[in-house]
Amino acid sequence: MVSSSFGEKVYDSYVDWNEVICNQYDKIFNFIKRRVSNNADAEDLTQMTCIEALINSNKFTGASKPETWIFGIAINLIKNYYKTNKKNCNMYSLSEGVFAFEESIESDYKEVPSYSVEESNLLQEVVKHIAQLPDETKDIFVMLINEHSSYKEIALSMEIPIGTVRSRLSRARDLLKQKVFPDD
Repeated sequence: MVSSSFGEKVYDSYVDWNEVICNQYDKIFNFIKRRVSNNADAEDLTQMTCIEALINSNKFTGASKPETWIFGIAINLIKNYYKTNKKNCNMYSLSEGVFAFEESIESDYKEVPSYSVEESNLLQEVVKHIAQLPDETKDIFVMLINEHSSYKEIALSMEIPIGTVRSRLSRARDLLKQKVFPDD
């Protein structure tokens, strides 16, 4: 890793892509599978992601983790998949990433005796409203919460300015507060 100021390389641009892909293959597949209902399509998209990463490895600038860059490729391929297969897609109304977030929170609280029904209901309400957010915003939430990506990594992988990431999250948080706590 290379330390630097904003806008410069953060990670070395030389990467052993075979190693990264081998280490991340299952994670990439699971990430895609949660968003695509068909195993065969998920496997195809995973392979396409790996091929795209290898073909375009010279475009990796080192501005993010190699893993984040690959997941950005996966997100773009998933979007293209849904654009070209709208008729044939079994699209989920809620990103599996949000389900994973809910499950991880619930598993943490199940071990605490004071976990209440109200907290469970509140969590379900939040997850329901996250599901209603635009796909781009849900993707940002998933990358931020499940993958622990930084705003900068999210911006790079989604190919949007970091300010757009911040504004989408800010608007989404405000909207969630209004929906979950309408009387406040």
